[in-house]
Amino acid sequence: MNYVYSTLTCDNAFAVYAPKNDARQLSVIKKKILIKGGHGIKVVDANNTPRGVVTIVSDEDMELLEKNHSFNVQKKAGYIVVERTLNQKAPEVVAEDMNPKDASAPMTPADFQEGEVSTPETKVYKQKKGK
Repeated sequence: MNYVYSTLTCDNAFAVYAPKNDARQLSVIKKKILIKGGHGIKVVDANNTPRGVVTIVSDEDMELLEKNHSFNVQKKAGYIVVERTLNQKAPEVVAEDMNPKDASAPMTPADFQEGEVSTPETKVYKQKKGK
């Protein structure tokens, strides 16, 4: 078994296509392999969202994923990490060293800071630089 850790916001279905004999034929999806997302949006409790999620993948599916261009792009960008160990690690532990937020992630209070025009009576916030 393989453990695919993800800091992607949304679930991702990676498609495996049937081989084509003619370049003019349409591609036909032979199989979809779902990698769970939900980092930063699934509420665990009022003050906490998961830092990462894990999907268990068979050896056969992992072999197909390793040949998938889109999967490898996400992996190279640091949103996906694959562990092949039998001892499943907590997703939060693995996610500490991963890219924390993809472009589709919702904004959270951590993305803002108090603005210069803020007063004790009226708080004004602005988006942090680089977000």
